[in-house]
Amino acid sequence: IHITNNYLYNLRHHIELAKSPNHCVISYNETGPLHAYSDIGAHHGDESHNNLFEGNDGRQIVMALDAHAKAWWNTFYRNKASNTVGSQSSQFETTTIVGNETPGISFAGSNNYKGSNIVNGVFQAGSLPAGSNLPPSLYLSSQPSYVPSWPLFGPGTGGGSPGGATTYQAENLSRTSGGATTSLNGSGTWVNLNADSTNDWVEFTLPNVSAGTYSVSVNIQKFGNGGQAQTSIGGTNQGGVIDFYTGGGSADPFSLGNKTFSATGNKTIRFTVTGKNGSSTGYKLAIDSITLTPVASGSTFEAENLSRTSGGATTSLNGSGTWVNLNANSTNDWVQFTLPNVAAGTYTIKVNIQKFNNGGIAQTSVGGSNLGGTHNWYSGSSTADPFTVGTTTFGTTGNKTIRFTVTGKDGASSGYKLAIDKIILE
Repeated sequence: IHITNNYLYNLRHHIELAKSPNHCVISYNETGPLHAYSDIGAHHGDESHNNLFEGNDGRQIVMALDAHAKAWWNTFYRNKASNTVGSQSSQFETTTIVGNETPGISFAGSNNYKGSNIVNGVFQAGSLPAGSNLPPSLYLSSQPSYVPSWPLFGPGTGGGSPGGATTYQAENLSRTSGGATTSLNGSGTWVNLNADSTNDWVEFTLPNVSAGTYSVSVNIQKFGNGGQAQTSIGGTNQGGVIDFYTGGGSADPFSLGNKTFSATGNKTIRFTVTGKNGSSTGYKLAIDSITLTPVASGSTFEAENLSRTSGGATTSLNGSGTWVNLNANSTNDWVQFTLPNVAAGTYTIKVNIQKFNNGGIAQTSVGGSNLGGTHNWYSGSSTADPFTVGTTTFGTTGNKTIRFTVTGKDGASSGYKLAIDKIILE
């Protein structure tokens, strides 16, 4: 069985596999709004085995949630859960939980394997080496048309933290050093470079970072024996020298500026001792965490690939499936598109439309607020028309809506039709 690309609404159990489900693929399904018992999986299913759950978005993504139900050889990969991934059964065994975003991972059985998950916004390497490269999918070789980003959830997507940021706890990352040893503090919450001279260094590997531009920041610990260090990313110096000295121990966030990665993959960040404060008694470095926050950049969204809703009229695709028609027949008919996972920032919004002799006039709104003036979809002959809607600022990263509402029609037009080809953020 393959259950994929569904939106499930306000059910007790959105996808519920019965007794002994096996060799099923449950992928890229979304549930909402969330019922108190909302889940995807085999909530009460016994003897479930050899199933793949990938790319789903729900409250609980679980197998054998009953305390004594059996489940084995199941895989949970790159899912996003608002509550739990896993099981409460003591007979939940030999299961792989990798690359998920969730507040909690639950299993009580034996021989289970978890790694590279983002739990409560914190990357946890687990059983996987911190530098492991996770593929976008375990069964798809390319991004399907109904998936807005690739990979959809988990490490390398900017998931797990507010604002689209990914925070890597230093103690969970793969690391190497030169000239000095490294160790964890007593509670295991940061990494010390036990440096005793200049040119000692420690390097961390950030796993599977998506291509893009990021604001890079580090949280450090300062001490009376702290040194000074230059940071480099991928072998190139990044930001200025950081002083790890203070008269008394203190935490200190430090911005390193923006960094662009042209390709997805593992990235290295190194801290090299360059000297010490005149008041310091040593060269020690203490790194707590490293955060990458995506910087807003332009995107082009093909209307036919976006999630959409409408009011007062139906929508359809043109014959070649390259744009969306709102088959409007009066004013106040509308179509709304959801732009997925837009980074916080300021954008100029442009829209490519198709004009016809039955085209209407419409007002554009973004997030419920009108932007720009009305635009005329009428032309005596079919023609493409790019136009600029206006400039808007998104204060947070997340899904954004853009709506086109019919306000009237040209005197020469025979109808109120709207045709949207693509939406561009620059």
